[in-house]
Amino acid sequence: MTVFAADRQARGRERSLVIDGGKTKTAVALVDGAGTILATGAGPGLAMIGEPDGRAAVAASLRETLTTVGAVDAEVATAVFGLNGVHAPSADTDAAADVLRTLVRADRIVVTSDGVLSYVGALGAQPGVVVTAGTGVVILAVDARDEAHRVDGSGPLLGDRGSGYAVGLAGLRSAMRALDGLDGSPALAELLRREYGSGDGAVRIIHASASPTRTVASFSRAVAEAASHGDRAAVAIWSDAGVELARGAVAAARRASLAEEYVVAWAGGLFAAGDLLVRPFVDELRRLAPRSSAAPARGGAIAGGAIMALSPQPVMGGVCSWSGSVE
Repeated sequence: MTVFAADRQARGRERSLVIDGGKTKTAVALVDGAGTILATGAGPGLAMIGEPDGRAAVAASLRETLTTVGAVDAEVATAVFGLNGVHAPSADTDAAADVLRTLVRADRIVVTSDGVLSYVGALGAQPGVVVTAGTGVVILAVDARDEAHRVDGSGPLLGDRGSGYAVGLAGLRSAMRALDGLDGSPALAELLRREYGSGDGAVRIIHASASPTRTVASFSRAVAEAASHGDRAAVAIWSDAGVELARGAVAAARRASLAEEYVVAWAGGLFAAGDLLVRPFVDELRRLAPRSSAAPARGGAIAGGAIMALSPQPVMGGVCSWSGSVE
């Protein structure tokens, strides 16, 4: 894995663009040739570009986000685009690059997963594991040969174990069970009523949502609220999420054949839940891999994208699509 090289600065303080496109929101930053952030902005989350009408949806959302930093039709040295659901060079990365070319003029375009941006921001060049958990989940391990090994990132229907979506769904199901007179959580049922008015209201609003996945994931905040007041069902939901994330981290490390003393970093908005998630995550990690170590990410996805933008050579080329040159 290649990181920032000093000779890259010889080309002057040119601007580069970094886009971190998740399911719930998209963050964008303009950085100069020294890595200084010039402007930041945010916009809506991105659809899966491979879905029907996905390209048009991504283009519309991305245009809205780029407008927040005045980057539509901007000229940049490198544009780094990390988006959910893209994990290796493919038709999807080609489509994403094509969309980006309609919006900015870049000498070089890098397309990869938002999880890859998080990895580079979290751990830089060293081998290890990064668990990125927000609405969805992507776990990446990088081995001593700079090859990446992914666990999850499979979306809400087939994966996203331990994600905000999984937490929110478990909370909603527990609330609905209580409303139906079964063994659910009365505390979560009360929070559901506060949010949606009634069980029928929840069904109607969630199914009519433009993004049911994000709407379901948003209930994770209510699950955190209930857990902070001692609701056992809510605490158990967060504990289950932490265990799932730790097991995914260990599985990724095994895929990468990492030595026993590897580093695991955690990143993503779901970890804002603090000890509700971090404690069971770390406890399970220590149980399964006692010689590993765990710590918060050094930096976020924007920092990782900036490292990639400023590198004269591909970073994590096996899971990124690089086109153009700044040499």
